[in-house]
Amino acid sequence: ELQATPDAFVLVAGALTELLLSFRPVTAGAKDVKVHLVDVETRELVYALIVAAEAQGPLVTRTFEVELPAGSVANKKITYTNPYQSFRTFTLRCNQPWLLQFTP
Repeated sequence: ELQATPDAFVLVAGALTELLLSFRPVTAGAKDVKVHLVDVETRELVYALIVAAEAQGPLVTRTFEVELPAGSVANKKITYTNPYQSFRTFTLRCNQPWLLQFTP
């Protein structure tokens, strides 16, 4: 859910180092994520912070119900039209990714 870029870097004395944090929640609600900056040679904690975030669920516009026996597979074609006037890249995410497979 929380990714840091870069994952390893050198801290120069007296210089500012920026770390990009990207939070992509899988579930809605409040979440506190602990971030620790650790010296890899001494394993000493250099810096610690808590990232507090709150995510809201997406607006559900369509639902699909599929009933099938346990252990079987069902294929369901879902169409989606790009509402924008220009080319866009979309990402498909699910809170249970082992249940979905995307084939363009």
